[in-house]
Amino acid sequence: MINLRKYKILFLFFLNMGVAQIYKSPEIIAGKTSESINIDGYLDDREWKNAALCSLCYEFEPGNMVTPEVKTEILICYDNEYIYFGGICYENDMSKLRATRRKPGENHLTDDNLMISINTFINVEEEYVFSVNPYGHQYDFYEGGGGRMGEAWFEDLDFIWKAGTQIFDSCWTFEIAIPFKSLRFPSTEIQVWRLGLKRYRPRDVDYYYSWDPQPHGVFSSFSFRGRLYINEHLIITKQFEFLPYFVGEIKQDSSGLLSLGKRIGVSGKYYFTFNNVLDWAVLPDYSQIESDAPQIDVNTTSALYYEEKRPFFMERKSLFETPIEVFYSRTINDPLIAIKFTADTKNLHFGYISAYDQHTLWFLPFKEASFLLTSNYHSFSNVLRTRKNITGQSFVGLLAVSRDIKKNGFSRYLGLDGKFYFLNNFTFDYQGLLTWNKEIDDTILFGSHPEADFSTHTSSFDGEEFIGSGFYLNLAHNSKHLNLAVKYTGLSPEFRVGNGYIPYNDFEIRSMTVNGILYLNKYYIETFKPGLELTEKREFLGRPKELEKKISFTLQLYRQSYLNLSYKITNTEYKGYKFKDLNTYNLSLSTSPFQHLSLSGYFIYGRQIDYNALPPQWGDLFYPSLRVELNIKHLRLESSFARYLLWQNNTKQVVYDSRVYRQEINWVFTKSLNFRILGQYSSSSNIFSISILFSFEPTRFTLFYLGSNHTLLKSENSGLLDFESQDNSFFLKIQYQIRR
Repeated sequence: MINLRKYKILFLFFLNMGVAQIYKSPEIIAGKTSESINIDGYLDDREWKNAALCSLCYEFEPGNMVTPEVKTEILICYDNEYIYFGGICYENDMSKLRATRRKPGENHLTDDNLMISINTFINVEEEYVFSVNPYGHQYDFYEGGGGRMGEAWFEDLDFIWKAGTQIFDSCWTFEIAIPFKSLRFPSTEIQVWRLGLKRYRPRDVDYYYSWDPQPHGVFSSFSFRGRLYINEHLIITKQFEFLPYFVGEIKQDSSGLLSLGKRIGVSGKYYFTFNNVLDWAVLPDYSQIESDAPQIDVNTTSALYYEEKRPFFMERKSLFETPIEVFYSRTINDPLIAIKFTADTKNLHFGYISAYDQHTLWFLPFKEASFLLTSNYHSFSNVLRTRKNITGQSFVGLLAVSRDIKKNGFSRYLGLDGKFYFLNNFTFDYQGLLTWNKEIDDTILFGSHPEADFSTHTSSFDGEEFIGSGFYLNLAHNSKHLNLAVKYTGLSPEFRVGNGYIPYNDFEIRSMTVNGILYLNKYYIETFKPGLELTEKREFLGRPKELEKKISFTLQLYRQSYLNLSYKITNTEYKGYKFKDLNTYNLSLSTSPFQHLSLSGYFIYGRQIDYNALPPQWGDLFYPSLRVELNIKHLRLESSFARYLLWQNNTKQVVYDSRVYRQEINWVFTKSLNFRILGQYSSSSNIFSISILFSFEPTRFTLFYLGSNHTLLKSENSGLLDFESQDNSFFLKIQYQIRR
């Protein structure tokens, strides 16, 4: 008789062989100070004598839990208002230190930096991250998803906190003060937080040091997070915040006619308790002094996607996210008024958003195309989200959304999602959705597109009502040398979400991805990752439409350099026409060989369908994109270029030739004072835009902007530099935060 229990034990042993040693989460008790600490980076305040001391004793990249080459010592203490972190980052060659001066809130994670990760709710797989570079530049974000080998995500935050640094002959030092008012934590007699301390040293190779163990082969970087104890019941008085703003603008059109404009709004917070917060806004701040960066928009069948930038929607954004993006906050286009309530307990998270939109937009998905519609219709959106932690980092969530259009249309949907961790290295994600839509009756806004008709319904806005469904399943295994993922996603032809971004529907997609990981650390190669991906796309509950096979190789090289080469071959069908052996080569690279220079880009070459041709046919594609960033003391220059070239396969006649250029010049006077010039050009629209901005930001929410935007148009037969002015605007923005 076979001993199944014996083989089960052997299976689990080999499954987790990448983690041969059991590590223990470190612990530290923060010291208490009686006076505040002056944050200047010198570490000479006497209050630091009361702080607890720890060291970053692990190198987890490229080495696997080995002793770091240089020391890093960190002090931790607190008073009634702040938690303080101070430290010394030793160096053996200060000339190799990498640091840049950047404008407030900009990502600096390619510099030398010290990162502090705080999770005030121990059983939640999300944490606040505060980072400072040797020049004292601050960057903060919210991270979740497991970090190291899980599907990690992070979102920028705008916290109020202090940081100071100093650079010496053999080290750089830092002091950080994080107000308790900026954090959410449970009301308990003793605070127990998960704490991660990490240092990044980019040299010939990228070195990562940590206080908490992060061995290779562990799925989540949260697995061995340390414990920070504050042996006191924190009493934080925090009731409300106001954030009024004013934008004044003078516009001049192409005829020279002047007009005045203004926008006044206010947002705020009210704290019922420390973890139950009401955000509200009347005409919330757009946070877009210049327009979105231009994108290549030719020969595409889907509506373009732009990231959310508005502060009101950015905070706690991750709570409302699900595997299928059925809530995309930019669909709340021009809110007159909006409220958001979020609450956290030990195991339950709750969020609610309600907004009245003055200019409703639609992302309309169909089987082979999607459309973006803008309108003057008013709508009322309500979004309800709950998430319940089950065991460890596993959770189950519920999302309910309703958008009602003033002219008798609506979009309502309900979804269940979750994530389970099991057997140390396995995760299972899922989501199920039901949708119910009633179109408005306005065929002028969106008329008939017979090729997009679905089931028994027309594509036009003619008042039809329909119910749809969707699902998402993902089983993943991540270990030291092998990552596997099997996904299965499907959306019915009737699937439509008024407040979501769905580029297509009427499909089922099955995919399997296998990635190996080899840690070489020689021949100028740190890691080598071969990959294989198979994807099949079918009509929803129907016949096959596409089969894609892809092989890839990724190299992590010395000096912050990465190289990826992939080859893809696709058999697909579009508008009833079948296309075989559409092969594509993709080369992408990024490098930062020197402190002041970084380069990145990708090159795509192969075959692609000309979606606008009648009948559709394939052509030869060449799609390069390049980006260069140069940092010299206070000056930062960033240039980017992309070009999309498609020519017919038989005649070699060029069908598309679209180019996008972008040039940004930044001069950083101080941490708060910045000057920027931005120029952008798109050959598709023949529009060249220039944005000039002088900004003063003493805090992340109190700011003064003075600038101008200029739009120029190039006619088709004009010379290379022959542009005509279309409109000009000059603006002033003032925003001030009031906290009580």
